[in-house]
Amino acid sequence: MSESSSPQKTSDQPVSAFPLWKAVAHLDAVLSRKDQAAFNSALRQLVEAHGGFTEVANEAGLNRTALYRIVSGSHDAKLSTVLALLSSLGLQLSVKRIGRYKKGRDTAKGGRVSGAAKQ
Repeated sequence: MSESSSPQKTSDQPVSAFPLWKAVAHLDAVLSRKDQAAFNSALRQLVEAHGGFTEVANEAGLNRTALYRIVSGSHDAKLSTVLALLSSLGLQLSVKRIGRYKKGRDTAKGGRVSGAAKQ
Protein backbone atom coordinates (compact mmCIF):
# COMPACT_ATOMS: atom_id res chain seq x y z
CA MET A 1 0.00 0.00 0.00
CA SER A 2 1.50 3.33 -1.00
CA GLU A 3 1.77 6.28 1.38
CA SER A 4 -0.58 8.39 -0.76
CA SER A 5 -3.31 5.82 -1.27
CA SER A 6 -6.29 5.39 1.01
CA PRO A 7 -5.95 2.59 3.51
CA GLN A 8 -7.57 -0.64 2.48
CA LYS A 9 -8.80 -2.37 5.60
CA THR A 10 -9.27 -6.10 5.43
CA SER A 11 -11.33 -8.15 7.87
CA ASP A 12 -8.17 -9.67 9.38
CA GLN A 13 -6.41 -6.33 9.83
CA PRO A 14 -7.65 -4.27 12.79
CA VAL A 15 -7.82 -0.49 12.53
CA SER A 16 -5.50 -0.28 15.53
CA ALA A 17 -2.75 -1.86 13.36
CA PHE A 18 -2.82 1.22 11.10
CA PRO A 19 -0.76 4.31 11.80
CA LEU A 20 -3.10 6.96 13.26
CA TRP A 21 -3.50 8.83 9.96
CA LYS A 22 -4.70 5.65 8.27
CA ALA A 23 -7.11 4.89 11.10
CA VAL A 24 -8.49 8.41 10.72
CA ALA A 25 -8.83 7.94 6.95
CA HIS A 26 -10.67 4.66 7.58
CA LEU A 27 -13.08 6.38 10.00
CA ASP A 28 -13.69 9.08 7.41
CA ALA A 29 -14.31 6.47 4.70
CA VAL A 30 -16.89 4.54 6.73
CA LEU A 31 -18.63 7.81 7.62
CA SER A 32 -18.76 8.70 3.92
CA ARG A 33 -20.44 5.34 3.26
CA LYS A 34 -22.80 5.95 6.21
CA ASP A 35 -21.71 2.57 7.58
CA GLN A 36 -22.45 2.98 11.28
CA ALA A 37 -21.53 -0.59 12.18
CA ALA A 38 -18.08 -0.23 10.60
CA PHE A 39 -17.62 3.17 12.25
CA ASN A 40 -18.51 1.73 15.66
CA SER A 41 -16.13 -1.19 15.09
CA ALA A 42 -13.29 1.15 14.10
CA LEU A 43 -13.95 3.34 17.16
CA ARG A 44 -13.92 0.27 19.41
CA GLN A 45 -10.56 -0.78 18.00
CA LEU A 46 -9.16 2.72 18.50
CA VAL A 47 -10.42 2.73 22.09
CA GLU A 48 -8.65 -0.58 22.69
CA ALA A 49 -5.47 0.77 21.05
CA HIS A 50 -5.57 3.89 23.26
CA GLY A 51 -5.46 2.07 26.56
CA GLY A 52 -8.82 0.35 26.71
CA PHE A 53 -12.33 1.21 27.77
CA THR A 54 -11.59 2.29 31.34
CA GLU A 55 -8.79 4.68 30.40
CA VAL A 56 -10.57 6.25 27.40
CA ALA A 57 -13.86 6.50 29.32
CA ASN A 58 -12.10 8.38 32.13
CA GLU A 59 -10.43 10.74 29.62
CA ALA A 60 -13.75 11.36 27.88
CA GLY A 61 -15.69 11.84 31.11
CA LEU A 62 -17.86 8.78 30.49
CA ASN A 63 -18.38 5.60 32.42
CA ARG A 64 -16.95 2.43 30.92
CA THR A 65 -20.33 0.80 30.36
CA ALA A 66 -21.67 3.83 28.48
CA LEU A 67 -18.57 3.87 26.27
CA TYR A 68 -18.96 0.17 25.53
CA ARG A 69 -22.63 0.67 24.58
CA ILE A 70 -21.71 3.52 22.24
CA VAL A 71 -19.03 1.64 20.31
CA SER A 72 -21.03 -1.61 20.28
CA GLY A 73 -23.87 0.19 18.50
CA SER A 74 -26.45 -0.61 21.18
CA HIS A 75 -26.80 3.08 22.08
CA ASP A 76 -26.95 6.20 19.91
CA ALA A 77 -24.77 8.77 21.61
CA LYS A 78 -25.44 12.49 21.87
CA LEU A 79 -23.19 14.70 19.80
CA SER A 80 -21.51 16.07 22.93
CA THR A 81 -20.60 12.51 23.93
CA VAL A 82 -19.18 11.69 20.49
CA LEU A 83 -17.14 14.91 20.57
CA ALA A 84 -15.76 14.06 24.02
CA LEU A 85 -14.91 10.52 22.90
CA LEU A 86 -13.16 11.70 19.74
CA SER A 87 -11.24 14.32 21.71
CA SER A 88 -10.01 11.69 24.16
CA LEU A 89 -8.68 9.75 21.15
CA GLY A 90 -6.89 12.84 19.83
CA LEU A 91 -9.45 13.39 17.07
CA GLN A 92 -12.08 15.97 16.22
CA LEU A 93 -15.22 15.98 14.11
CA SER A 94 -15.30 18.28 11.11
CA VAL A 95 -17.84 19.08 8.42
CA LYS A 96 -17.23 19.48 4.72
CA ARG A 97 -19.50 20.34 1.85
CA ILE A 98 -20.30 17.30 -0.29
CA GLY A 99 -22.37 18.75 -3.09
CA ARG A 100 -23.14 21.90 -4.97
CA TYR A 101 -25.85 24.18 -3.75
CA LYS A 102 -28.13 25.87 -6.24
CA LYS A 103 -27.32 29.54 -6.60
CA GLY A 104 -29.26 31.60 -4.10
CA ARG A 105 -29.91 28.71 -1.74
CA ASP A 106 -27.83 28.56 1.41
CA THR A 107 -29.77 25.81 3.17
CA ALA A 108 -31.34 22.53 2.12
CA LYS A 109 -34.86 23.99 2.51
CA GLY A 110 -34.09 27.10 0.48
CA GLY A 111 -33.89 29.58 3.31
CA ARG A 112 -30.97 31.88 3.93
CA VAL A 113 -28.53 31.33 6.73
CA SER A 114 -28.15 34.49 8.77
CA GLY A 115 -24.89 36.20 7.93
CA ALA A 116 -24.06 33.80 5.09
CA ALA A 117 -22.11 35.19 2.20
CA LYS A 118 -23.79 35.19 -1.21
CA GLN A 119 -22.37 32.70 -3.69
